[in-house]
Amino acid sequence: MKAWLITLVGLVAQSLAALAQPVTCGTGLLSYVETGNGPNSPALCSTWGVCRLPAATPVVYTVSPPGCDPLATTCTVTATTNVTFEGNHHNNPSLVGFGYSFALANLSTSTGTFVDECGSAGDPIVQDLGTASFSRSVTCSNPVDQKFVLTLNMCPLATATACRMSKTVALDFRAGVGCPTPPPDTCSEGGGGSGAPPDPLFGGGAGKRPPAGSSAETCKDCVQASGPSGCGQGVFGRGPSCTPANGGPGAHLRYHAKSVGSNGLPGATAWKLRLGRNWSHDFAERLVPDPDASHVWLLTRNGTFKEFRKTGTGTGTYPQ
Repeated sequence: MKAWLITLVGLVAQSLAALAQPVTCGTGLLSYVETGNGPNSPALCSTWGVCRLPAATPVVYTVSPPGCDPLATTCTVTATTNVTFEGNHHNNPSLVGFGYSFALANLSTSTGTFVDECGSAGDPIVQDLGTASFSRSVTCSNPVDQKFVLTLNMCPLATATACRMSKTVALDFRAGVGCPTPPPDTCSEGGGGSGAPPDPLFGGGAGKRPPAGSSAETCKDCVQASGPSGCGQGVFGRGPSCTPANGGPGAHLRYHAKSVGSNGLPGATAWKLRLGRNWSHDFAERLVPDPDASHVWLLTRNGTFKEFRKTGTGTGTYPQ
């Protein structure tokens, strides 16, 4: 009985190992491992083959080595999703000499630049189920764009366009490991204690709200405090921002919680060396490329961030 159980366990282990089949991908950056087949037998799409809309589980981000903190250092982060190409095992790429795969996994940057592809000619994806994974070096203080798109295609070359099925999966490594998001403009920009000057961009001062139509016009989300502190408190827990009275007479100091200089936010390393965390003043504004001049952040005198993206390749403006 014991020997029979050992033999059975060995056979199961061999079967599971046989199911996990790595697929050779183009550049080797994207990893795809086939893990088996589903029970369904969907109908053919036209005469082309089984062509169903691919599915993917929510992306899981894992950090290595264990315990590594992207807020403090550079970590290897792996994004993983389980993929289903339903009924793909009923397709037969051998009919065309394995020169065509009925299932493809394509990885590109958020702007559409090709990164890698799995299932191309010579090593097709033939099973229904698989695991796609992609690893990046991530540190929250580095503004390099960490957004990618995984596109799952089934029957991408079908002559009947209705048979071409595609699903996109967004990968955001910075968000996946909890890197902080730059705080937007708030209604407390330009708020000030008694005697504090109005903000030159948005008005305010002495607790006044910014002018209607400005990018700071969100005062329904804030509670303005009275007195010399000149603070406004966000009702959604973002913390106060303040323009203290008597903070001049030259460059008036301004405070915004969880803002400029905070770990992981654009330009934090250089900013906190001069002004510390969360503090700014009238002449402290600077532009920070993220990751280059096509996408920049304006670190404002109020300690908030304004985002600009350049359109086109020539000289021109940056619409906000």
